[in-house]
Amino acid sequence: MMDINNLKHINDNYGHKERDDAIIACSSSIKNHLKPYGDCFRLGGDEFACVIFDLEEEDYLEQINRMRQELSVAKQEHDYNLDIAIGSDVYDNNKHNDIGDFLH
Repeated sequence: MMDINNLKHINDNYGHKERDDAIIACSSSIKNHLKPYGDCFRLGGDEFACVIFDLEEEDYLEQINRMRQELSVAKQEHDYNLDIAIGSDVYDNNKHNDIGDFLH
């Protein structure tokens, strides 16, 4: 699960076009670094979710690091910091009753 940090601040201070550009940049980075390993979705607004299959934790963390580096480069083109808050866990059929339980 991912959420773009400070999107309201970007929208309020830099306008709708910059907000849209921030969403596009984050979406593109997610697609570049996580989509090859599963399915990624925009849930709405500034929220995204990815379901990743068979990616070792070390490789996952490397992709997250590359994504953050890519977004950091975008910062040089704008007056604001572009970053994503990320939460993740591993779904285990033995620990979770269903996907809703897991997401909570």
